[in-house]
Amino acid sequence: MLFRSIEVVSGKPYDQFMAERIFQPLGMKDTVYEIPADKAGRVATIYTYVDGKLKPLTRPIPLGAKIPSPDSGLLSTASDLARFNQMMLNNGVLNGKRVLSAAATESMTVSYTGNLQAGYAPGVGQGFGYEVVREPLGMYRYTSIGTFEKAGVYRTYVWVDRAKDLVGTILMQRNTGGAAADLADEVNVFMAMAAAAIDH
Repeated sequence: MLFRSIEVVSGKPYDQFMAERIFQPLGMKDTVYEIPADKAGRVATIYTYVDGKLKPLTRPIPLGAKIPSPDSGLLSTASDLARFNQMMLNNGVLNGKRVLSAAATESMTVSYTGNLQAGYAPGVGQGFGYEVVREPLGMYRYTSIGTFEKAGVYRTYVWVDRAKDLVGTILMQRNTGGAAADLADEVNVFMAMAAAAIDH
């Protein structure tokens, strides 16, 4: 597994490596795999639909649990996610500080899946960690070819549209109820409105 390779090479636990090499250099002070007790009150409530109404949802993984993994377990904020994706927009640099190489950011944001159906949204391919808009069919939310996107649990979504110089973050804190965040109406409308607000 990727995270175990990182631990062996670096000699550090995966979450410590990520904090030291990615989160701290980017100023992502609220991005963690385990919520400190003094920040537990800031964690947003998750909601679900019950009988047509929003109701609080019990977390499937308690706040005290720590499950560091490359594909899950990370908790963050809108501003921290914006910082990370601004760095991705800048090919690995934020505020004059290089965090990832340009080659690394490119490899993360190029589709490797050809014409295969990859991901939930139409017209996208899969890079290393992001879905990538690869054809006009994927532009239905007014994103550009090459836009890279990532959905998380509870209808969270981030996207970077280099052609529009746009970074977007959505944190709805609602369980999907069977519909992926990639295709949620609220995500589609928000992304289209953000694109429409860009003056070109």
